[in-house]
Amino acid sequence: MVHCWESGGEIFSIMREVCIRDGVKTRFWLDKCLDGQSLAIMFRRLFLLADQKEALVKDMWRHRQNSWGWDIIWRRNGFVWEQELIQQLYLVLENRYIQLSVPDLRVWKYSDTGTYTTKSAYSLLSLEANVQEPKETFLQLSRVRIPSKASYLIWKLLRNRLATKDNLRRRNVI
Repeated sequence: MVHCWESGGEIFSIMREVCIRDGVKTRFWLDKCLDGQSLAIMFRRLFLLADQKEALVKDMWRHRQNSWGWDIIWRRNGFVWEQELIQQLYLVLENRYIQLSVPDLRVWKYSDTGTYTTKSAYSLLSLEANVQEPKETFLQLSRVRIPSKASYLIWKLLRNRLATKDNLRRRNVI
């Protein structure tokens, strides 16, 4: 059984899912993994208590006493109320496991095949641009760590400034 966890941090992270298999490329606490949230957000107090804040999923899945399980190292023993949170965390993780030597898979959520297509990205960006205020969209775009060429292309796309046949005809260029 493979669980798809959402990963974040980049512009396309909201548009793809990471199916965690071997956990080599996914951070346990920091990447969005459950309902679009990271464990660090869902269990903020436990994240502060954790010793392995930057650890990958693969580093948290260990073999101990003849079985595999989640191995979270805490900076100190938790208070009573923190123990309840720890139990809640383990309940969330209970049916989640990784598959050793099977690489993580990134799936594009907005196409039937799970692979990225320009058409699906265009449809999604056009839809999102119509919903949001243009200024808000461009502010979000400016904060993303992507090459400036890609940022410029997305900006032109959202402003309907790409030299498509439709736009060129409308401007009497062709």
